[in-house]
Formats: sequence, C-alpha cells, structure tokens
Amino acid sequence: MSITMKKTFRLLIVVSAVLVFCAQSMTAQNAQIEGALPGVFSLKGGGSVRFSMGNLQYCAATNVWRFCPRQYGVVGAEGNGNIGSADNKSDNLRISPSYDGWIDLFCWGTSGWASGAKEYQPWSTSDESLDYLPEDLAPKDGNFRYDMVGSFSQADWGVHNPIQNGGNAPGLWRTLTFEEWQWIVLDRPNATNLNGMATIQGARGMVLLPDDWEQPWGASFEPGYGAGWDTNEYSYAEWKPLEDAGAVFLPCAGQRYYDSNLKRNVMSFLQESGRYWTASSSINSRINAYSFTFNSIIYEMYTYDLRSFGQSVRLVTDNK
Repeated sequence: MSITMKKTFRLLIVVSAVLVFCAQSMTAQNAQIEGALPGVFSLKGGGSVRFSMGNLQYCAATNVWRFCPRQYGVVGAEGNGNIGSADNKSDNLRISPSYDGWIDLFCWGTSGWASGAKEYQPWSTSDESLDYLPEDLAPKDGNFRYDMVGSFSQADWGVHNPIQNGGNAPGLWRTLTFEEWQWIVLDRPNATNLNGMATIQGARGMVLLPDDWEQPWGASFEPGYGAGWDTNEYSYAEWKPLEDAGAVFLPCAGQRYYDSNLKRNVMSFLQESGRYWTASSSINSRINAYSFTFNSIIYEMYTYDLRSFGQSVRLVTDNK
C-alpha cells in the first residue's frame, strides 16, 4: 500500500470515529433527561418533543413532584385508582397542604409559583375559577390570556418545579400548548394512523405513536377507536415492546371538581375519559383554559374547562 493510500485510509478511520462519536453524543444528548420516553414527536414549524414516562404526581407533605412510574398508572380516589398502597393512601380527594399521599389531578396553573392569583398551589381546590386568574399581570405584559408561556411560564408545573424522577431540576419540562396538542393528535402527517384507543392492564386510555413509528416484531396496534377501549388490549408484557419503541399512553385519570349540592369535592370520569390540561387559556373566557379531552369514540381539541377543575398533566421535554 502506498504512503498516500495509507494516509487516506487513516483519515477515513479518523473521520468514521468522529462521526460515530458525534452520533453517540447526539443520542446521549437526546436521552440525557431522566424520565423521558424514547419516541420523538415533531412540532408544527420545527422542533420536537418527547413525553414523560407517566402523568405528573405530587406529594404535599414532602413537596415532591414525580412522574408516575407506569404510563397507565392513575391515583383515582377512595381506592379506585391503580397505584395506591395497601391502605389506599394515594387519593385525589385527600388533597391538602399536608397530605402525605400522591395526587395526580391539578387545577390550572397550580405549579406553586406566586403568579398573583389567589390560588396557585398544587393543593388548591377553590371552586371559584377567577381565583386562578392573576389580574395584576394584565397591565404589565399584555398576556391577557395568561397562557403558561413567556412571563407567565412559571405557572407551568414542569418549568417551575424539579421532577424527582425527571432530572430533578426546574425548567426541564413543560406543558404542551393547545396548538401543539392539536398538531400531534390531529394535524401532523399520518396522524390518523398514529393514535388509537387502548386498555393496558385494565386501564383505559389513548395511545400516541411517534412520527417515525416502527412497529416491533410480534406486537400489534390498531389505529382509531373502532371498538372503543377494546380497540387495543394489552397486558403490561404485551405493552412493554411498544413503549420501548416510543409509544405513549394517556390514561383516563378522571377529573376532580366541587359539587355544590354535596358541598365537597368529588371525582368523575375515571376510566371514562382523559382530560389533560394544555398551557393555553381560553380566548373567550377568563375562567376557562383549554384541555385535550378524549373518550372512547372521539378526540376533542376544542374543549375548554373551568380553571378550578382538577385534571391530568402530562409533560414533555424539548429535544435540543
């Protein structure tokens, strides 16, 4: 082999090593945030996100935020969830500043950041939706809708708080806006084939598949909601290969609200519909914010709910 050829060969080896290193560095960078699922979801106009490993949960007694360890895990109330301990300690109706169990339903914008609203703590349960509206911010920055972006972004649970099993530092996670939820669920290319209803270990919910979905060998998935919650049925062992390939599951964790007749908070819609807050408040009403809502037959992207409703939060992290 000539000297020139040897030099060229060595150069190719060096270039190949550099490319491998860069690829590994990019992979490590994308995977560096603890608690992120592997599936990548593009956003309209550029950028992409990955979903957290489970719905957001909070323990007031220890001031700890975490992601549910299983995607299909829900707290429920009075022992009807699927993550409670033997004494059913985790309960959305026991919500209080000192409660030492987990809750997973939150009123809108209740990250614990003093936004100027009367109610902003994760244990807030006031049934007055205007209590969650920071009126004093309006003349300062013009964010009259109070979306959880810009100067009001700290109202976002993932922006303001460290998530124990999600990197344990503030600012790593955020809530999708109304427009971003709509893009992922309805408007992205091939969207109708990338989501569907499912039941996992008895928990009902909705599956979202990443843009570059490649179905694992031996696994099955039927898009849509042709058979309602029975469209796809999985044990945990059957679901795990899809999860490892990037599939996201949004469980029907229910809703908490104040019943004026009973004079107390109650739960509804557990195992009936998913109700997930967006970072967008309503443009038509000061007391409402947009949520992504689905049931066994339809997805509703134009739904808005009272800020005082306790609903699910599923965070995402932006790919860098």
